Amino acid sequence: MATETPAVPETKPAPRPRSAQDKQLAKETAAAGQTIRAVIADTEAASELAEGGYAALELNRGLALQEVAQEALAERLVADGAQDASTKAYLAAQKSLTTTYSKLRGLARSAFLKNADALKTLGLTGREPRDLAGQLNAADALARNSVLPPYADKLAARGVTAAKLQDLQTKITALQEADRLQEAAKAATPRATAKRDAAITALSTWLTEFKAFAKAQFKDRPDILKRWGL
Repeated sequence: MATETPAVPETKPAPRPRSAQDKQLAKETAAAGQTIRAVIADTEAASELAEGGYAALELNRGLALQEVAQEALAERLVADGAQDASTKAYLAAQKSLTTTYSKLRGLARSAFLKNADALKTLGLTGREPRDLAGQLNAADALARNSVLPPYADKLAARGVTAAKLQDLQTKITALQEADRLQEAAKAATPRATAKRDAAITALSTWLTEFKAFAKAQFKDRPDILKRWGL
């Protein structure tokens, strides 16, 4: 039965509230940015920084690492929000299909209680399935085969109308799409996490080495280290 998939407006999922870990990482990353920018702006120490390999080019590389880390943190939050939204949408689509199918199943069974062949063709034998594949297969069998001449008139007389079957098919399609989007969101989250962790590690490595150099190079200039937040 041909149907049109209902248009779903594109919306950006709301970010999931930050975990304690993400809050700490965001705080540390922001602080790193403040330090690096302060160092870049401090022309007084430029020559001494350059002695240790921290001329403008290297400092800007550190700043670029910080910006990448910030972007990766934001992307991870978006991925979390997308996964939450997709799960919510999936559960809503599953509930909608289950509610519609359960009622139509009961009505259809009442029309063919003593017709084993009809029950089999319409996917009405046994208990009502609860797993995703079982629900989709059973609902599809009912939607697809109920329009066949041997069954259509009797089902319509029991309230299983063409309009209701069309609605059932639409909800099958909606659940299939919701399942696809949920699986895609689940797969995206670990990728975003790995990207975040790699970016944080790269920034941390650079900053740790810089701090070690700066504290040695400016050991007798605590005023400079203070300006940089070190």
